[in-house]
Amino acid sequence: TSLRLCPTSLHRCHHCCTSMKRVALLLATTYAAKQKQAAQAPRAPGALTPVIPLTNLTQALGGYRPKQDYAVFFYSPYGEAGAYCQRVLPLWDAVSKWHAAKKTKRLSVVKFSCEMSTEHRRLCQAAGVRQFPTISFIAHGSLKWRPFGGKFSKDKSPSRVAVYRGIALADALRDWTMALHRVSELQRLWSG
Repeated sequence: TSLRLCPTSLHRCHHCCTSMKRVALLLATTYAAKQKQAAQAPRAPGALTPVIPLTNLTQALGGYRPKQDYAVFFYSPYGEAGAYCQRVLPLWDAVSKWHAAKKTKRLSVVKFSCEMSTEHRRLCQAAGVRQFPTISFIAHGSLKWRPFGGKFSKDKSPSRVAVYRGIALADALRDWTMALHRVSELQRLWSG
């Protein structure tokens, strides 16, 4: 073994240099492990699905966006709910990518952070979001009947918002958004 000058003093010290090499090796290994873990971690919100601006969502909920349906992934980036949202988001990204590939007309598959500001929180409360993630379909027309139950809605007011209540599977989410979009399109055609 060769002895080098110790960086902490001007004398030759085998022990200090070996300890510093070990610390450097430990730091390098830790850094490499963190990089690998970050590469395998779920994508943060913002990866593939576009974020809907606050004004567009406000207009959609108010009925001011004619001829446009929205499938919205309401999420929170914080806490335990945020961790679950990040696990479900790649499924929503797959739905968004599928609709983009099919070039589905008059349907925007988007996401919306409910924790970005006070206005975002208020809008999420107005949209009926009580837990994260919540997946809603906002139709430009009326959704008078439920496509998978075949039952007519009991209330007389036209329902424009439907909330997904199934399990988080990409195929189920895709089929749900497509079915509701078709119902909305039929309502648009029938109403004139």
